[in-house]
Amino acid sequence: MRHYTFLLLLLLPTFSTLAQEPETLLVAVDYSFSHIHDTTNRSNPLKENMTLNVAAHTASYRRSPLIPTNTATTATAASSAGAAPTAVRVVAGGPMAVVYAPGYTEYELVQSPATNVLKIFTSIGMSAYVIEQPLPRIDWQIGQQTKTIGDYTCQQATGTYAGRQYIAWFTTELPFRYGPWKLSGLPGLILEAADANGEVSFTCLAIRKPTEETKHRYGRNSYIPASEQAVAKAKEAFEENPVATMQSQLPQGAPAPRLAYRDLNGKSTSGEDAQPLIDEKRKIARRFINNPLERK
Repeated sequence: MRHYTFLLLLLLPTFSTLAQEPETLLVAVDYSFSHIHDTTNRSNPLKENMTLNVAAHTASYRRSPLIPTNTATTATAASSAGAAPTAVRVVAGGPMAVVYAPGYTEYELVQSPATNVLKIFTSIGMSAYVIEQPLPRIDWQIGQQTKTIGDYTCQQATGTYAGRQYIAWFTTELPFRYGPWKLSGLPGLILEAADANGEVSFTCLAIRKPTEETKHRYGRNSYIPASEQAVAKAKEAFEENPVATMQSQLPQGAPAPRLAYRDLNGKSTSGEDAQPLIDEKRKIARRFINNPLERK
């Protein structure tokens, strides 16, 4: 267990930081995300539904649905459920270490144009971490082509990010410089985007505007600032042995964590039945190197 404890101690700072205060939600966009992660099996891409929550000064992008966001009555839920999915659940009988299926988004991305910062929130075991990076700067070339997406007239733009050329469709009728994932910087909200090879796509499913004031907060109540490399190593340790890694985070004498596996549909399998699914995930994960979302 010393191996896992050491990696987690590398991430422990002398203090934790409170999450951002709730902001007024302006619009929420639901996307269907598709990624051909294995070019030897193009007919079976990873697929997820994602949501971009646009607030007054920030926009957060995460797996959906987590919470309803179109009424004022959800403000409390939005504040408490805004974090990236955590790898632990506390249940009767003790904590549960949850391993997610390949392609399950375990992070929340927050774009902050005013400070030029991209924050990545994620959880490992019982701890939540945040990685801060410069907001990606994409040299978009805006074209003349237009098309209608829902009730909005959108304009085409092309740009290159992380080794892929993206064709995006944005609308100035929603004048927010945000988009799905790390795609941003156009003079309007990006409703659709796809790479030139047809391997990655973000397709708008719904656009929701609150009818009353709704509050949205990203992140958790506290988090640990960490580097991308340190989080990656701790994540690797957790994937190798979730129970041992999480046990090292718990107080001495705490009940041993129970193992669980969660698939892309949100179904959880626990106990001995979870181990074969986790073993299969390890085999599948090796093929992700074939065509990563970010090539460089």
